[in-house]
Amino acid sequence: MRLTALFLTALLSASCSSTYRSMSVEEKKEFLVELEEQTLAELVEEHPKAQADLDNAIGHAIFSNSAAKVPFVGAGDGIGVVVNKEAGSRTYLKVTRFDVGGGLGVRTYRVIILFFDEQALNKLAGGKLEFGAGAEAGAKEKDIGTGAGGIAGSRKKGYVLYQLSDSGLSATLTVNMISYSVLDLEE
Repeated sequence: MRLTALFLTALLSASCSSTYRSMSVEEKKEFLVELEEQTLAELVEEHPKAQADLDNAIGHAIFSNSAAKVPFVGAGDGIGVVVNKEAGSRTYLKVTRFDVGGGLGVRTYRVIILFFDEQALNKLAGGKLEFGAGAEAGAKEKDIGTGAGGIAGSRKKGYVLYQLSDSGLSATLTVNMISYSVLDLEE
């Protein structure tokens, strides 16, 4: 088990797209602005119907994540921003993920959440701990390949979630814990 944990740590460190750890506060802000602009443009390009949701949403969240999975455990992290369009506010978040279950792989991906309910938006913007279970699969290198994920959530719950795969290869069936914590990027 100790070897598995060591391998997972090395794998995650090598695969981690989250180079934000070594960035200054200003560089993190610039990274998140670029991430938001590029991700929203790609979302509409890949899912044209998302434009209507984006126009009607009261806000959105964009996350850049990486994850690594060895046979029975996995971990990941990321960084993101929650934007409340009505209030004109931005909240920066750090994401930490831990998985237990079957699977293998390393991948980077982006999550986009469009909010239609202020309570759901504020819950995420305040940081939270979430438990879930799911199956994920994907393979992508540069512009070749795809990742399963697509669209989830419901307007009845106050949000719609999209996932865009960036790179990597993985297939997992896991129970996970995802923690969102507020990052203080104000100088």
